[in-house]
Amino acid sequence: MRRLAPLALLLLCACSAAPDGDETTVRSTGGVDIHYSVTGNGATSLVFVHGWSCDSGYWSEQIDAFADRYEVITVDLAGHGQSGSNRDDWSIEAFGNDVAAVVDAAASGPAVLIGHSMGGPVVLEAARQLGERVPLIVAVDTLQAPGQPAYSDEESRKLWAPFAGDFAAATEGLVRQGFFLPDSPTELVDRISADMAAADPHVALEAGHGLTTYSVADGLSAVTDIPLVVINASYVRTDAETLASLHPKSRLELMEGVGHFPMLEAPDEFNTLLDGVLAAELR
Repeated sequence: MRRLAPLALLLLCACSAAPDGDETTVRSTGGVDIHYSVTGNGATSLVFVHGWSCDSGYWSEQIDAFADRYEVITVDLAGHGQSGSNRDDWSIEAFGNDVAAVVDAAASGPAVLIGHSMGGPVVLEAARQLGERVPLIVAVDTLQAPGQPAYSDEESRKLWAPFAGDFAAATEGLVRQGFFLPDSPTELVDRISADMAAADPHVALEAGHGLTTYSVADGLSAVTDIPLVVINASYVRTDAETLASLHPKSRLELMEGVGHFPMLEAPDEFNTLLDGVLAAELR
């Protein structure tokens, strides 16, 4: 098994193409305009939430695959993609507010929350706020170490300090070394590495700090009444036992031979797996 640096593992717990569909914004915490796109018109909404230093384009391979049966909503969290960045609060809770605001504005019925990487904790917070409107949470390559204690403010700042000097170089190194397999497609590795390295350093550092000071255990414990399916790549071990103890309605699905972005690296396999999860859990 590959050994990852602590920060890479935490971001797992954390390529762009403009989404098709109707695009608009909604106001969220701190007066920030949150950009989102809606495609399809199914009775149930699938709300896709990206990870750290990414954007809604990372779900480009899922839109057409599900829009014929569901209302597909993709979200740019504050400070990412086309959303505003005029905010002081970059906590996971604030990002959860962004998702909840989009659901309130765009989804007329049940809303399945699907979060990748940092988006996993974000959708836990959104589900906590939305309650019965959420029939299912799907976490994608995240929550591998659910029992790990949150970092203190001081510990977290120290963890992110190397990124403050040369953010682009540090981020590209992290992505290339921690998020892919040796045989991952070179074009995809290059594209995602460059894209994430070009993120706003201030937003990325503050969002990263918000992630590493967030208690995943508390987030899971707050939504134990909502079924949770975790779809993770097998290259990093997921502590399934602790996950089950913190969230008894959770189950784990593993994908082999992919890195941190299974929805882009093996989209057909991922979409088939997600389709099966939805069919089983929403029946």
